[in-house]
Amino acid sequence: NLFVVGDEKQAIFRFQGASLDNFLYFKNIYPEAAVVRLDENYRSTQTILDAASSLIEKNAVKDESLRVRLRANTGHRNVALSVYPFSKSVYEMNFIAEDIRKKIKDGVNPNEIAVLYRENKDASVISRSLARAGIPFAVESDEDIFSDEEIIKLAMIMRSINDLNNDEFLSRVLCFDFLDVDYSDVLKIFRYNSSKKIPLIDALRSSAKLKEAGIEKPEKISLVAGNLLKWSRLSQNKNILDFFETVVRDSGFLNHLLSLGNSAEKLARLDTLFEEIKKLAQNHKDYRLRDFVKYLDILDNHGISIKSGSKKAGNRGVRIMTAHKSKGLEYEFVYIVGATDGHWGNKREMKNFKIPISDAPVGTGAQIDDERRLFYVAMTRAKKEATITYSLEGGNGEKLLPCQFLGEIDGHHLSVADTKDYEEKYSRQKESAFSE
Repeated sequence: NLFVVGDEKQAIFRFQGASLDNFLYFKNIYPEAAVVRLDENYRSTQTILDAASSLIEKNAVKDESLRVRLRANTGHRNVALSVYPFSKSVYEMNFIAEDIRKKIKDGVNPNEIAVLYRENKDASVISRSLARAGIPFAVESDEDIFSDEEIIKLAMIMRSINDLNNDEFLSRVLCFDFLDVDYSDVLKIFRYNSSKKIPLIDALRSSAKLKEAGIEKPEKISLVAGNLLKWSRLSQNKNILDFFETVVRDSGFLNHLLSLGNSAEKLARLDTLFEEIKKLAQNHKDYRLRDFVKYLDILDNHGISIKSGSKKAGNRGVRIMTAHKSKGLEYEFVYIVGATDGHWGNKREMKNFKIPISDAPVGTGAQIDDERRLFYVAMTRAKKEATITYSLEGGNGEKLLPCQFLGEIDGHHLSVADTKDYEEKYSRQKESAFSE
């Protein structure tokens, strides 16, 4: 006996071989096979299902018998999908955090809230917004650990220890918050270093030069300089694992991570980095810091990432993940963010080279169909409410357009918000904070 299960509306893993063509091929081989159509949905409201259906109907289907209109069997109240357009991404991210915080305050379990994005790189800005708002969260995507600000800091410390004469590296390290060097003293030593034309490390290690520079808390700078010199020598005499553990512990970096609201996630990324170093050192008996820094250069130069995998920040927390990662999951409240053209749909095609995997290459029409299915999957993760947000200006000032899928959803199922008042309120709050 052979039993095959699938949904043509959710065939989003074509790049892994999961194509609707497999279903059609099966029907051709076994034309007498019984087909059972499931039309009851036990997750989403009828409004969400109808909105998603109005979108996916724009996809052509070779066999109409595979397309089934779903009926809700949940008992949830029907609420239109909310669309929030913003003029800038900073407003979008802040709104998402505020709206989630309000829901949690009203009694919604954070575990029942999900933020879905298109690409792994989107996770960092969303994570920062939730962290600033004090919202517990867990990143469920395979994110590059070097997109994490704290891991970036640790890597820079390693680079600086490896080359203490590099003023650029050292100047960045002095600004790191967990080293607790007074920033006014940092600026003074920068000015002194610039006027005297001497290596920065020479200025940091000299009490006389610190006094001449007018440093108010020289003991802080002297401690950092002493540690860097000590770790530099240690890197020449200890294996990379012992050295790494010493720096992470004695620099205050570990305690700094433990003090953060999303410490579990941060520690998981640190553990991923440590495991990567262990793998590198396994095959090289004399693996040192200099070798690891060369490895970091290779990662940077070739755009190679180290994936952190799924990191759970405790049992309670808003779930953050890619739309692909969300397939098969469900949440009461879902936010679909960054819904702009070229990001969700109409992505620029990479044409550097082609791999002849199939005799029937995926054309532009098939690509937009796949993207539409992905948006359908994101919408139908919601049990009660779905919120879609986008910005007309990106973080770098680039002009953006809403994704075409928003125009393809039946407008009767959408409620488009006027965000002008919210943006003005946010701007006033920022101005007030700066004036204080």
